[in-house]
Amino acid sequence: MSEPETDPEILLRDFLGYHLKRAYVTVHADFRDIMGDAGLSTRVFSALAMVVGQQGITQSELARALGVERSGMVALID
Repeated sequence: MSEPETDPEILLRDFLGYHLKRAYVTVHADFRDIMGDAGLSTRVFSALAMVVGQQGITQSELARALGVERSGMVALID
């Protein structure tokens, strides 16, 4: 009888969530490196990009597009 596989990479390679998380970590690290001292979070950057790209967008539309509660949008905008 063979030993069960114990290499974490082999154990996790069939899990989509594992690969998505690894991709997220890589992209987020690159984002932080690119933003440097500006220190913008991905959420703030996304909000700014939406406002520039969709001039005249309402706060409610922005909240919906970003998947943020309307009440949480106030803190983001502040």
